[in-house]
Amino acid sequence: MIYFSSTCSKFEDFGDIVDEMVDLGIRNIELSGNLKFNPDILTHMRLLREKHRLNLMVHHYFPPPQEPFVLNLASQNPDIRKKTFSLIQQVSDLIEQLDIPVYGVHGGHCVDMLPEMKNLHFIIDEQTKVEKQKALKTFQENVDYIIREFFPRKRRMAVENLFVASKDQHYALLATPDQIDRFMEFARGYDNLGLLLDLGHLNVTASTFGFDAVSHARFLLKNYSQKIFQLHLSENDGSFDVHHVHKEDSWQLEILEDFSSIIKGIPITFEWFHQTNSREDIIGGIKMIQEKFGASLLQN
Repeated sequence: MIYFSSTCSKFEDFGDIVDEMVDLGIRNIELSGNLKFNPDILTHMRLLREKHRLNLMVHHYFPPPQEPFVLNLASQNPDIRKKTFSLIQQVSDLIEQLDIPVYGVHGGHCVDMLPEMKNLHFIIDEQTKVEKQKALKTFQENVDYIIREFFPRKRRMAVENLFVASKDQHYALLATPDQIDRFMEFARGYDNLGLLLDLGHLNVTASTFGFDAVSHARFLLKNYSQKIFQLHLSENDGSFDVHHVHKEDSWQLEILEDFSSIIKGIPITFEWFHQTNSREDIIGGIKMIQEKFGASLLQN
């Protein structure tokens, strides 16, 4: 099923986002970290889901906590680790109560980040940098704990490949082909742990390290289809993760068409940012996706 991210909307209130997206003909919505804190979010989600017959997904930093922080599955900071576990426990309870198929969370970093934004992304705290092997060990231990404690087999968690825009700032633990392969091998040990394959992130990382994003996306879908639990799509020119609306001739849309039989049961989210696209472009993109894929992917 195809979803559209709440990042398409300029609003921060859950009700306002739903109203806007329903007006655009969207009832499959992935809720992300652009919403403001709401202590009654579960009640509102239930009410509006029933009122508008919504299909909801939740992603990474949702529901946003009252005190902002940057979730990091590989953090060495006990306070960030505690907050990360607390948020993910809330997510686990929420997806069970709302029957949400999968929770997608970002792969870890070997640095922590500050909850202030610059150029659409969080500011890196260089002083927290640790060796990748140490961060990877922490990441795997934390994921193992989260799966055992918060994700019984009927609930699924998908860890998202990140992007690397500069070899000098390669802090992500799940971005390059070898890192993705290593994660997939790790995930084999868990029935309900898989990959959230972000094609926009893959495109940036491919540009940085000189491999072909299209070929590698095809390789992953062909060889790891049972372990890819979700897809994220957005456009960029390879230099940075700007989350642009797709053009009709996008290689990412061609991937969806070519692998339609494999991905039919996988949630697919168009993750466009209202900050980098005009409202007219987003509306046009939604109409194009609805016309291009229709009932084949927009419905269960």
